[in-house]
This record gives sequence, structure tokens and C-alpha cells, in this order.
Amino acid sequence: MYDVVIIGEGPAGMSATIKAKELGMKVFLIEDKENFGGNIVFQDFIEYEGEKISPKEFVRVMREKIEKLGISYALSSTALEISKKGAKKNVLYVSPDGIFELETKSIIYAAGAREKHRFELGILGDRVAGIYTAREAIKIIEHRILPGKEIVIGNYGGIDISNKILNSGAKIKAIIDSKGRNSKIDGVKVYNGYKILEIHGKNRVEKVIIGKMEGEEKIEIKCDSVILSTPCVPRIKLLKKLGVQENDGIVKVDENLETNVKGVFIAGAALHPDESVEEAVKEGERAAKFAKSYVCNF
Repeated sequence: MYDVVIIGEGPAGMSATIKAKELGMKVFLIEDKENFGGNIVFQDFIEYEGEKISPKEFVRVMREKIEKLGISYALSSTALEISKKGAKKNVLYVSPDGIFELETKSIIYAAGAREKHRFELGILGDRVAGIYTAREAIKIIEHRILPGKEIVIGNYGGIDISNKILNSGAKIKAIIDSKGRNSKIDGVKVYNGYKILEIHGKNRVEKVIIGKMEGEEKIEIKCDSVILSTPCVPRIKLLKKLGVQENDGIVKVDENLETNVKGVFIAGAALHPDESVEEAVKEGERAAKFAKSYVCNF
């Protein structure tokens, strides 16, 4: 039996994993992606242990610590179900090697958050290539590939990626900002207080139709790509099935980051979808300390 199973290896999950092991706990971690790191690409640099380092360097440092501590983990693996038998918990997960079930005293849930998709924003039109979330666009740029030649950015309160797009050499045709927050950018048309109504094209994006948040006006803009920067939504489906209480998609926790299901803790973007990497790291470490206290009284 494990002392703690950690689900998710973003900043909170990695820091929780390291701290839990340092506290003497028997740890197993599960990550659905093939690499560590989660969604940290949106930050230009990360302050960690008194230094400013790149996201890639941060992930490298954290992974080296995990490897050095000899922590067991499963990448490219998806947690399918969390169940409880008395005070014990069971985590069912699938990996490239098969389906496995772990028995544990506690769980730290750090599965992160996702960006809203176009249909959640009420954007109608065609299903075509050339539509990206902000984080997808950043990952493409990191591989030195342009997401498009003439890009429209739809900002719905998510991260501001306009500078990253411009620095990549791509052309921003327009920024559609529903919150009215974007200031003027040289050579870029900014539509404050507008939203994207429709996206159209045959095989790839060809144009968008935008309109004011309030009013009948509609404007057509030719483009070949659309990047949607939206608020993030916590990934808590597994917790809801377990019976964890939430309010409007946000899990309820006490001062120890513990849910109403005893021994189940939560940290990172799964709890605070807009927090920084630095905040997530601290929260992951706190969750590990609280899990340790729980296990000591198990």
C-alpha cells in the first residue's frame, strides 16, 4: 500500500511528489502525458530556489529530483477511477502496459485545468484546421513553427499571447478582446468589447465574423488561423464521481487543502486554475505536508 498517490505532474504535482518523498512517504505518481511539466509553457521564466529559469529548465530540474529520489511513476497513463474502501483509497489507471489498481492511504489530486473550447464560448461555424487554444499555439511556436500567416486572436480573459505570436514572426491580423483590456499594438487592429461569433472555411480557417458584446454590428475579417485565449476549467471529473463537493466547478477544501473525502487533497490548477507556477509549487508542497500528517494518523 502506498502512503500517497499523486495524480498529475504539472508544477503542483511535481513539487508534491518531491516533498512527499522527502518527508519519508511511499509515493506513486500518475501522469497522462508522456513528459513531465503540465501546462507551464505560458510563463517566460519561473522563479525557483532563488533563480529565474526557463520552463524547460524548471521541468528538467524537477524531473532530475524525482529520478534521484527513486520515486515510482507512470507516464502516458490515465487515472480512470478513484474509489474508497473505508479509509483506504484505490486508484485505477491505464498505461501502455495495461490496467492497474493501486491501494493508497491518501491522494493528492493535481490534474490541472483545461482551456475552454470554441463551442463552450458559443462560437459557431465550420470545423476546420487552424483553430488553436493559446497553449496549443505556444507549443507550436516552441517547435519553431508558425501557427498561421494571418492570425486572429480571440481573448476571452485568458493569457495574453500577443507578444509571443509577434516575436515568432507571425502576423496578427486582429485581436478580439471580449473584456476590453487590450491596449494598442503597432500594426494590429484591436477590437475591444467584441467577440468572435463564427469561424468559417473549407479545409482551413478563411474568415471570422465578429460582433460587439452588446449590439447588432457584425464585421468580417479574413484570416487563416484563430487562437482562442480562454479561462481555464479545472479537471475534476474523477473527484466528482468520488463524491467530492464542488461549487460551480471549483472543489471545496478546508485550510489543509483537504476535500470532504478524508485523505483526498487537491493542489495546483485543479483547485486554482489561474495561479502561477510559483504558487502551484508552494501549494503542492503544502498538500504533501498535510497528506503526511493525515498518513501519520491513519
